Amino acid sequence: MTPTLFDVYEILGLGVDGDPVTSRPIKDLQKFIEDNLGIVPDGNLASMRHTWLKANFRELPPDTTPVQVYRYTGAYLLFLISVTIFADASVSTVPTRYLQFFEDIEGASTYAWGAAALAFLYRSLGNACTFKRRHFSGSATLMQVTICFDDRQQPFQTAMCPTTLIVDDITEPYMPDRACRQFGAKQGILKNPLVVSKRASRQFGQRDWRNINADKIAN
Repeated sequence: MTPTLFDVYEILGLGVDGDPVTSRPIKDLQKFIEDNLGIVPDGNLASMRHTWLKANFRELPPDTTPVQVYRYTGAYLLFLISVTIFADASVSTVPTRYLQFFEDIEGASTYAWGAAALAFLYRSLGNACTFKRRHFSGSATLMQVTICFDDRQQPFQTAMCPTTLIVDDITEPYMPDRACRQFGAKQGILKNPLVVSKRASRQFGQRDWRNINADKIAN
């Protein structure tokens, strides 16, 4: 089976429609981290170690203020996405830039996390096919759980629309017409595949990925 947006919605409960998960450049990482977490780790600030996040945000202190609750929640969500939808067995860190999606906790749900998870998984599966890659990245849950089609038409209709899946520097073509038979539908004549330029991850530093991918987001 091919994981689709419908599978992401049904299995992980993540939204497949919404704002794209594309980050903006951060001019002052130290100030950005201090504003959002209250403390700043030592060393390279472009990423945060899982051990540092767990050591400093494992448990809320007594008499917690609302600001602390927001900071601990942001730290938890940052850690959570790095070990679930953006899991990478080769590293034990998470890019600091992802913290910007949790600056407004109430607004975090407006992002298309399901589409981002699938884009990350597709890129991982493509890389895993090469002989140099020795590990798997992305949501293993999506690769292990099989579901049956039900009557939730809206997410299904959204999932069957060809589009481009985006998460920062990752852009992957999404062609659900290749998977019609796994939903009990007739397999028709396939459409021409979407042409999406591929960029290698972790090679460009901080970039404004929303502007770079503006043409794909508009489409």
